[in-house]
Amino acid sequence: MTEIILITAIIFLSSFVRSIFGFADALIAMPLLLLVTDISLASPLVALFSSLIAIGIILKDIKNIKAIFDLPMLAAILIFIPIGNYLASSISEALINVTLALTLIAFALFKLFYKNTLKLHINSFTKYIIAVISGLLGGAYNVNGPPIVIYGTVSSWSPSEFRARLQGFFLPTNLVICITHYANGLWTVNLFQTFSICLPVVLIAFTLGTYVNKKIRVETFNVAVYYLLLILGIYLIINSLS
Repeated sequence: MTEIILITAIIFLSSFVRSIFGFADALIAMPLLLLVTDISLASPLVALFSSLIAIGIILKDIKNIKAIFDLPMLAAILIFIPIGNYLASSISEALINVTLALTLIAFALFKLFYKNTLKLHINSFTKYIIAVISGLLGGAYNVNGPPIVIYGTVSSWSPSEFRARLQGFFLPTNLVICITHYANGLWTVNLFQTFSICLPVVLIAFTLGTYVNKKIRVETFNVAVYYLLLILGIYLIINSLS
């Protein structure tokens, strides 16, 4: 009983954060869930709820569906995922994670303390560079998200646009992860029992997070995103050195 209460509380918190910012649910959920249950339950549970929330966010902003799905950029990411998977064996995972972590930390600190001095212009070339990096990192080490989040932070999107457009990149990869979990036999009776218990609180978290996203000031939202990137960078370093 204690385990399921803790799992439900963790899923609520991670879903609430995802519903506000559009990312960072796995950053919260996976480390905490692994303290109370095993990865064979935690990983597919997070993937299912991540996909569900992504679908919910997209449906909330369905009128802007063409803006949400940047198909050329998404295609570039998907093309480079298998290439990243192929290259993974020749590059140290710890080295890549630490390099990515330091980049995230440097970017977050720079934006937090020198917010008016960093001017980046996103054009077609830089978009595809970001897509290639995201695809390579996703295929090699399942960390395709950070480059896309950085892309979003320098694109001057509103909080609701930021949240929605991230899902256009994250939902396809989440669905692929879910299919992989199914193929590997991780879709079990226990998984769906836990999923059904957590579902009501996730719906509450999604409703509350959506409300906060619509009310939050742009400046406050941006600062919160930079802090989340900072935490993500620190987490990647700790995870790489453990």
